[in-house]
Amino acid sequence: MTRGKFNKISMLEIEKALKASPGSAYVDVGAYTGRFSLALAVKFPRVAFHLIEAENKNYQELVKGAANLSNVHVYHMAIGSSDGVVRFYVSDNKKSDGSSQANSLYKAFFRGKSWAKNVCEESVSCKTFDSFCVAESITDICVLKMNCEGGEYEIFSVEVGVLKSCKLLILQVHGKCKKFLSPEFESLRIAIGKKLIDSGMIIIAQQTKGIEVDHVRQIWGR
Repeated sequence: MTRGKFNKISMLEIEKALKASPGSAYVDVGAYTGRFSLALAVKFPRVAFHLIEAENKNYQELVKGAANLSNVHVYHMAIGSSDGVVRFYVSDNKKSDGSSQANSLYKAFFRGKSWAKNVCEESVSCKTFDSFCVAESITDICVLKMNCEGGEYEIFSVEVGVLKSCKLLILQVHGKCKKFLSPEFESLRIAIGKKLIDSGMIIIAQQTKGIEVDHVRQIWGR
């Protein structure tokens, strides 16, 4: 499936899920500066939007964008495999409102990438996805959007019980990094798919064209 067709299906499925579940939550892990999710929050004021961003500059842009939206909650934190504090690696981009879109829990993510300038390390608060949902009293998720530059491997390496309440998952599974192309991460990719299937979800669409090899975008639903 091409990028254009995938994006079209993704938007249709997201809007369908938001319309059908006005009392539930939309969660964006790796929200960046929030343009996509904030636009949806304006359109669907009865849905609670929870936007999570680990990088400080991007988080500050989220705060500004959500200032007048009472249904939007923003969080400066990472979602990972344990509760506590994690090392987070940031590549700044002077042309962006925030920092780069591509910040990661993995330093190896930046190796060999010409655009990765001034990579620095930050300490960021972290929770597992289940811990985050318990802390925020989130029990019913209509849409979960996850684009966290390899963080998905950490998130799904532990139990994610709240998946059983998730109606639609827009997931980016990252490659384009030697670390992610190892046998270890191949087994983690297989495990992610198995957890989603075990939670009762099925693949609705998958983008396999128009992106670099081993970098996959998926839509899962139930």
